[in-house]
Amino acid sequence: MRRRRMAAWTAALGGMLMLAGCYPLSLQPLLRDGDVTVDAGLAGVWQEVGGEEQWVIEAPQGQTYQVTHREGDDTEALVVRTGRLGGATFLEMRGAKNPDDSQAIPAYSFWRMKREGDRLEVMPLKPEYFEALIQAGKLDIAQMARSEYVVFTGTTAQVRAFLLARLEDKEMYQETERFRRMGAAPGK
Repeated sequence: MRRRRMAAWTAALGGMLMLAGCYPLSLQPLLRDGDVTVDAGLAGVWQEVGGEEQWVIEAPQGQTYQVTHREGDDTEALVVRTGRLGGATFLEMRGAKNPDDSQAIPAYSFWRMKREGDRLEVMPLKPEYFEALIQAGKLDIAQMARSEYVVFTGTTAQVRAFLLARLEDKEMYQETERFRRMGAAPGK
């Protein structure tokens, strides 16, 4: 029985990694309740400058936003919180699908963000940065690496401390993605 559960967990994690794209993931959130901020001005339809990526961010419900991410023919539903870590604001994203409905494992990705009016800039974490630390034996967060995927398995406190200590390390982030608000989010 134990072997079967481990095989199911491994298969589910593998499936999650395949859907995750190229961002480091965490099994634990980054933000604690006291870190969460709500920015009603974040709601709207955001279009990537010079690209096809689009985020439809609905008005916040409590401390979370429902987000529809579209790129080409792909659409993904996300649950997002925003919050402060040190002097930076982060988006904490996870898939909106209820893990109780499938064998999916909820995982979070973290993106540094800055919004000024109708302009939004986001910087996801760079997987190569963390892969290099793993290779050098210098990633002091419990994690697992598989192919090009890094999954932090440590606690929220460990992930927070690690990112906080390197908050201004520009090498930790991918290239800035820029978006412009194209209008209000459609009502439900």
